[in-house]
Amino acid sequence: MNVLDAQVVNIRPAPEGGRMLGVVSFTIAAETDQSIATAHYHCSCAIPKADTSEARISQIKDALVDDAIRQIRRMPEVRSGAEPLNLHLEKSAA
Repeated sequence: MNVLDAQVVNIRPAPEGGRMLGVVSFTIAAETDQSIATAHYHCSCAIPKADTSEARISQIKDALVDDAIRQIRRMPEVRSGAEPLNLHLEKSAA
């Protein structure tokens, strides 16, 4: 599984407070053929501390992407090693 790109959308505070929520969409290329797919993950993260709102939103996006990667790594086919996970991402997904 080759993760080529990440987009973070719908960033919002969690209703219970103390966390941020968002949807991370990965563009994924299959190992076995040339197919491209998009996978969506509902993610959460702690609210970061930052000096500027730009820095805070960047930290939130990075943390949401990290949570999505954590979810992928828990998938049985990835966890067992049957499907290797290759990340081709830069931090601060748009």
